[in-house]
Amino acid sequence: MNSGAIRHRGVRVGQTLELTKDGEVRGPPPDPMLGRRLLHYRVIEAIGQGGMSVVYRGRDEHLARDVAIKVLHPFLAEKLECRVRLAREARAVASLEHPNILQVFDFSGDRPAGDDQAGVDHDDVRKHGQHEGFIIAELVKGPTLKRYCEKHGLWRVPELGAWVVWQLLEALQHAHDNGIVHRDLKPENVMVREDGTLKLMDFGIAQVADQSGLTVTGTLLGSPAHMAPECIDGLPADERSDLFSMGTVLYWMTTGSLPFEALSPHALLKQIVDGRCVPAQQKSSRVSDDLARVITRSLLTRPADRYASAHEFADALKDVLERSGLSVDDAALRQTLKSPAAEMPLLAARCRSSFMDRARKHLADGQTARALACLNRVLADDPADADARAMLDRLQVDDPVTEGEVGADLAAAADQQSRALSLAASDSRTVSTQPMTSLPLPAPFRWQTLLVGVAALAMLTAAIVVARAVDNAVDNAVDNAVDA
Repeated sequence: MNSGAIRHRGVRVGQTLELTKDGEVRGPPPDPMLGRRLLHYRVIEAIGQGGMSVVYRGRDEHLARDVAIKVLHPFLAEKLECRVRLAREARAVASLEHPNILQVFDFSGDRPAGDDQAGVDHDDVRKHGQHEGFIIAELVKGPTLKRYCEKHGLWRVPELGAWVVWQLLEALQHAHDNGIVHRDLKPENVMVREDGTLKLMDFGIAQVADQSGLTVTGTLLGSPAHMAPECIDGLPADERSDLFSMGTVLYWMTTGSLPFEALSPHALLKQIVDGRCVPAQQKSSRVSDDLARVITRSLLTRPADRYASAHEFADALKDVLERSGLSVDDAALRQTLKSPAAEMPLLAARCRSSFMDRARKHLADGQTARALACLNRVLADDPADADARAMLDRLQVDDPVTEGEVGADLAAAADQQSRALSLAASDSRTVSTQPMTSLPLPAPFRWQTLLVGVAALAMLTAAIVVARAVDNAVDNAVDNAVDA
């Protein structure tokens, strides 16, 4: 504070208001919530806002601690149905006890704030109106997962993004076990505390607004890219809807892109309903085959084809991470997220070493295509990796690969992926396809320079992508035939 001015934050986070000693107002009027007393919590400053609420830092005057106060926008709080739903959700979430779920301390109830409640400033209630809806929760010092990932580029090590989702799924399973569906999973609804602890928040907040047509008018369409197709079709959200949304988070954290993107909300929602998602490996060559399979299954259109539970989803990710060389535990993840600049290079090196070991084993077993896929993961992260380059050189000198051998391996890999992921083909539809032919590859030759090596690897990678594309094309053809 200087030049005799007093500064307050407005409703818009980051916007300030200046008052002179004479009381002149410079700028827009102040947020009327600032300085108010809700129950025994004093509102201090706005720290965030969204389409449904504003979040303030507050002070618990009984326990002398800072808290977070999430206040519903008036157009929601004035509706009794919304306040009743908020009360129900607050009571349910307050019963959850998990280290990765934001703790709820208190809430406004389904009556007007201060109505027959001890310790409430009744003059304040009469002055500002009686319709209030708010939740009091623990204050997390740290950014949202979205801001954290954008700052540190977690998708440079896809396994780290998968590790984060693994922990969030463990928290989500705890909620599902207690009968609570989140309904609005997205990176903005996860906080990363300064010590690396993840906090999943805003459980059930979407249902508070899901009445009187608010879903249609845009309250829930603030994050359409994460909505499950059955919810777009008007079906109620359930546990597997949460798993689809978590699949979109996994895709984003491992590739840096959303799985469904379009120029308009209508086109975006149609993409989701139709299941038209660009394969994760086309967005990032760092995504391994194992991880790509998990991502694909999590985003399948039919709920019955996805993972049966958050626990099953988490176990699939844990298996991928352990085969990628990681020791999956909470403490190690907290340390990595606490110091990403120091830990991410070490994590990437462990993953490269693990994929090199797997490449050696696949070659020893005669599984050339799988070995090349592992080498591709290594070189995508470090094109100059000496061990990977040496293995490619030995492959060409000591064990030349013929066109037929690679084609057979690719066909087998594509068939295995089809059986594992195209679960929708198990219904009454009959599919007739032509056998996959060998993909043309260049004659084997000795790689002498890095440029030639990278070019050859790119051709092999393209062959693998083509094999997967053929598999996807068959599925699309079947879907179109059924729709017709």
